[in-house]
Amino acid sequence: MEVFQTIPPADGTSPVGPHTHVLPKLLSHGRTHAATEPIPTGWIPCAHVYPPHPAKDAYGRARKFTPAHNDAFERLLDTFGDAELVSLKRRVAMAVTDGEDPSTIAPSQNRYARASIRVALRQLKASGARLPKLMAWMTVHDMSVADDAAVSSRDHESL
Repeated sequence: MEVFQTIPPADGTSPVGPHTHVLPKLLSHGRTHAATEPIPTGWIPCAHVYPPHPAKDAYGRARKFTPAHNDAFERLLDTFGDAELVSLKRRVAMAVTDGEDPSTIAPSQNRYARASIRVALRQLKASGARLPKLMAWMTVHDMSVADDAAVSSRDHESL
């Protein structure tokens, strides 16, 4: 693949569309990927692929939740994702859907597990499903979204 885009200055804005992020400061560390990426030992990443977001367009603007985009990504996760994290995400979704208490899955010390839980909860929220326990789960596992929802709810009530 070749990408022909101008590289903006340090204080500039990346162009819209495909572009690279080959930055000398990052390359100077001699790593093949960011230290925060969960790449298994001995593996070398060769690309990052971002499928369509189920609730945002290509410019990051909110749009109606698109189940087909979500389902397509879930199939990719099932095939290529970390099996433990995929399983955790599925258990969280099932527990919320079944109306279980958030204490059934303890908050994790593992950053990737925490992210998987937050993603599961945000996907459930974006899907629009009526899940009575979802806000309780978000309060325990994803405070930033729970706070946003509380503010949004208060704003709506004041109209």
